[in-house]
Amino acid sequence: MSTRKIDWYRLLPYYWIQNKPTDWEWDEFLNTLMDNHKVDVLCGYRAKIGGYTVWIENWPYSYGDFYGKEGKCGNGLPSVKTRKRLRKMVKEAKKSQFTQTWKEKDNG
Repeated sequence: MSTRKIDWYRLLPYYWIQNKPTDWEWDEFLNTLMDNHKVDVLCGYRAKIGGYTVWIENWPYSYGDFYGKEGKCGNGLPSVKTRKRLRKMVKEAKKSQFTQTWKEKDNG
């Protein structure tokens, strides 16, 4: 008997459209990365987590996609629950990076 995963958030109209299907392997791997590493926002489009670059633009349609070398993306997106978790971590990282930059300017 196989168990099938369902991304229940996708039943809400706001999440009906996404650029790629849900990739459960990437979802699990991204959650592991977020459990063990901090998010480092590289720019408005990308963040790095544990050495892996992730796309953080186009909420919620392609948010959380793996962003590989030469701009090649992964085969699917994490679940909406994981994307929401990532978005929260990105917001916290941006706030922390802004505060750090502000302190450096204030001390300089």
